Formats: sequence, C-alpha cells, structure tokens
Amino acid sequence: MLMEEALQTNRFRNEQHKLLLHVLYTRSVIMIQLKRLLRPFGITPEQYNILRILNGQEGHPLALQDLSQRMLDPGSNTSRLVEKLRAKGLLQRNTCVQDRRRIDVLITPSGQKVIQQSQENLTALEDLFEAQFDKNEAQKMNTALDGFHQAIQALNF
Repeated sequence: MLMEEALQTNRFRNEQHKLLLHVLYTRSVIMIQLKRLLRPFGITPEQYNILRILNGQEGHPLALQDLSQRMLDPGSNTSRLVEKLRAKGLLQRNTCVQDRRRIDVLITPSGQKVIQQSQENLTALEDLFEAQFDKNEAQKMNTALDGFHQAIQALNF
C-alpha cells in the first residue's frame, strides 16, 4: 500500500514533509512486520534488539548501562526488558564481582537459539528493504539522515 493510500491524503507541505511522514510510516510498517515475525518466539522487537546486541558480544558479558546506550530506541526501559528476557531463560543477569553497582548481562544458549531460528525470516525482511535501493541511493539517504541527527543534537531538543 502506498503511504498516501494508508494516510488517505496526498497533500503535503512539500517533498521534505512528505519524506518525513514516509520515514515515520515506514518505521511503523517495519515494526508491525518485526512483531509478526518475532511473535512465534515470544519476544518483542525491543527484546530481540537486546538479544542481537548480546549475541554480538560473542560470549562476553555487557554492562546493563552499556547495553542501554546501544539500543535502537534510547527510550526503551532496558532493565525491564532484560528482566523479562531473564525470566524466559534467554539471558543471564549478574552483579559484577569487581564493581557491585554494575550489572552484567550475558545471552544464554536458549537466547542464541532464538537469534538463529529467527534469522532467516528477519534476513528476508531486510533483503526486501535493501532491494528497494541501490548503493548510491542508500549512501545519499544515510548521509541525509545523519545530517538530520546531527542537527537535532545541536539543538538539544
């Protein structure tokens, strides 16, 4: 479905405004698909993001604070998400021996299994997205979005 059909409008202030709404709409479409693909594993996209980060640690624990900083959505309640994943046996949460204030998080074999089993469908979704852009288009969009991120940070919104 085209964005205009979904939003039931074709009136935008300009092409840049249309692009902003398109990015927001596309994020929503992607999140709906991610939720659908992850439902059989009993996890949310935010929980998957935590498992993905921890899986990339290759068996090394990551401090809860560092995990929070690496989340795609900085507004996520990482402690709550980690606790839900711990209760499902997908990760371990331990107090650091050297610094009792630090909480270390480590993916379990069950968590790694979820990553492996979900990978095929998630890769298919990524491939579908990637097929829409050639390398130059993707680089141009990435550069433009990075510029927007820097402008937002400079304003301290």
